Amino acid sequence: MRWNVLPYTIPLWITLIFSIGTAIYIFKRRAVPGAIALFIMSLIMSLWSLGYIFELLSQSLREKIFWDNVQMLGGAMGVSCFAFALQYTKQKICLKRRVTILLAIEPVIIWILAVSNLTELFRGNAYIDTSGPFPALIYDMGIASWIDFAFGYVMYILFIILLIRFFIRSHDLYRKQASFMMIGLTITAGGYILSFLDLIPKYMRDVSPFTFTILNLSLFFSIYRYKFLNTVPIARETLFEKINDGLIVLDANKVIVDINLLAQTIINTTTNEVIGQLFHGIFPNSQEILKNMDNSMQTNLEISLKKIDQEYIYEVESLPLVNKRNTNIGWLIVLHDISERKKMEKALQISEEKYRNVCEFANDGIVIIQDGYIKYMNTKLLEMINHTYEEVINHYFDIFVIQEFRTLVRETYRRRIMGEEVNNRYEITLLCKNGDKLDVEVNAAVMNYNGRLATLGYIRDITERKRAEKALRELAVKDPLTQIFNRRHFFILAQKEFELSIHHKYSMCAIMIDIDHFKQVNDNYGHAIGDQVLCNIANNIIDSIRDTDVLGRYGGEEFAVFLPKTDICKAQLIAERIRKNIMQSSVSTDRGQIFVTASLGVAQILNFDEDDIDKLFDRADKALYTAKQKGRNKVIIYN
Repeated sequence: MRWNVLPYTIPLWITLIFSIGTAIYIFKRRAVPGAIALFIMSLIMSLWSLGYIFELLSQSLREKIFWDNVQMLGGAMGVSCFAFALQYTKQKICLKRRVTILLAIEPVIIWILAVSNLTELFRGNAYIDTSGPFPALIYDMGIASWIDFAFGYVMYILFIILLIRFFIRSHDLYRKQASFMMIGLTITAGGYILSFLDLIPKYMRDVSPFTFTILNLSLFFSIYRYKFLNTVPIARETLFEKINDGLIVLDANKVIVDINLLAQTIINTTTNEVIGQLFHGIFPNSQEILKNMDNSMQTNLEISLKKIDQEYIYEVESLPLVNKRNTNIGWLIVLHDISERKKMEKALQISEEKYRNVCEFANDGIVIIQDGYIKYMNTKLLEMINHTYEEVINHYFDIFVIQEFRTLVRETYRRRIMGEEVNNRYEITLLCKNGDKLDVEVNAAVMNYNGRLATLGYIRDITERKRAEKALRELAVKDPLTQIFNRRHFFILAQKEFELSIHHKYSMCAIMIDIDHFKQVNDNYGHAIGDQVLCNIANNIIDSIRDTDVLGRYGGEEFAVFLPKTDICKAQLIAERIRKNIMQSSVSTDRGQIFVTASLGVAQILNFDEDDIDKLFDRADKALYTAKQKGRNKVIIYN
C-alpha cells in the first residue's frame, strides 16, 4: 500500500459513508414512488466510490483494472436517474418488468465488455502512469466506453426533461424537491464529462465519485428540509386548493408536509413557515387533536380559535392515510368552519323567532322535522328544491327525497329520535319541483321544538363537488380527447373479458388500428384539426363495433379493440366495417374536407393454456405492421 495515496481517498471515504447512509434511509421509505430507483442510485454511488478507493490503493495493473471493473457497475447510474424521474413524476410509462429489463440491457452488456475487454472494445493500451502524485490507471477509451457515455447522457437528458416539465406544473414544495435533485445530478454529470473529455489531470482519471458528496448533500437537504420521500406529487390544484375546508397533511411522525391556502388563513401562517414543522408546534389546541388520533380509525372533534377578538369554531376531522399494505403513513386534517352553524344552534336555544331571523340569511338550507313532518324550511332550501313555503310545510319530509334514499332517511330519522347512535352527516339526493335531482350533504341533530323532540337538518348543495368527483373518475379511465377508454383502463377491462373467455373457452379476437399518414394531417392542417380527426375516427369505430366489444385509445393515432366471443371470420368483418367507415367519413375545414384511411391488424386466441392478452395484441400489432407494409388502408389477419 502506498501511504501517500491515502489523503486522496479521504473524500471518497466520505462519499462512501454518505451514499450508504442515504441508501439505508431511502430503503426504509421504499413504498414512495421513485424510492427504489433512488435506492439503486445510492448503491451505485457506494460501489463506484469503493471501487475507486481500492483502485487508488492497488499497486499492480491487474488489481487496478479489477477495481476499475467494479466501478463500471456505475453505468446503471443514468438508467436509475431516468427510472426515478418516471416514477416520481408519475408518467404514463410505467416501469413494468419488461421495461426495466430493456433499460438494464445496456449497462449489463457494457459491464461484461469491461470485464472481458474482448479486442479492447472497452479499454485499450492500459498502463500505470507514475508521473503524478500517485500511480494512476490510464487507458484509451474503446468504442464501448463511448457508447456507454452517450447512453448515460441520453438517460440523464430525459431525466432533466421530465423534472423540468414536472417543475413547471407543480406546487412550490415539489419544485424545491426537484430543484435540488437536478442541481446535485448536474454537478455529477459535469464531473463525468470532464473525465471523458480529458479536461482534468491524467492521474485524476475520474472525478465523478468526488462529486457524489455534493449529490448526497443535495439529497439530504431535500429530505430533511422539504420532506422528500415523505410526500408524493398529487393532482392537488383541483381539489386540495379549491375545496371549502382547510386541509393539512401530516406524515407518520406528525410533521406537516402540505397545507392548503384556506388552512394557512385559518392558522395565520404560510407554507414556508410550517412545512417540515411538527404539527403540535404550529397548530393551536393541537394536543386535543393529537390525543384523539388512532391509526385504525378517523376522529372528529370541535375546537375554538380566536382571531381579532372574534371566535371561530371548527370541526376537525382526522383521517388516517394508508398505503397499499394498509400501513399508516400519515394523516389528513380537515378543518370545517361551523361557526355559523353554532350561532344558529345557539340562537335556537334563545328563541325560535331569533333563530328564524338568523337561518333565513344562511348560505345552507335548514329544515326542522317533527313526527316525520316538515315544520320549518328556510328560504335557501326552498330555492334549492324550487318549492314555496306553503307547498312543503306540514308535508311528510321524505316525499322530497328520491326513492333510492327514502328508506335510509326514514331509518336514520327514527333511530336519531330514539336516541340511538347514528351518523349525523350523510349524502342524499333531493327531488326538485321541476323533476331535477339535487345532490346534497345533510348534517342533522336532535333539538327541542315547542317542547318536543325534533330533528334539525342543515342541507348543503354539493352538486359541483359531485360533478368534480365524477370528472376526476372519468379522467382516470377515459382519454380526455376522444372520450373513449384510455390505454390503462382499456387493458383492465380487456383482461377481465380475456380471463372470462379463457375460463369458458370462448373464441376471442383483437384489432389494432393505426391512422395512415396522420402526421401529414397535423403538419398540413394543425393539431387542432388533427384532434378533430381523431375524435371523428373514435366515433366511427364506436359505430362499427358491438356493445360487448371493448375500445380504447392505444396511444397517439393508434386504437385497440377487444372482441369477446368472436371468431376470426366475424372479427375480419368488423375490422372491414371499421376501415370502410373511416375511409368514407370526413372532417370539414375551411380548406375543404379531410379524408383519412386506416390500417388494421386482426388476431385471434391460438392456445387457451399458453396465450395471454399481451400475446394476443402483439399478434394483432404484427398484422397491423404487415398491413402498413402492403400499402396501408388494409385489413390483415395474423397468420
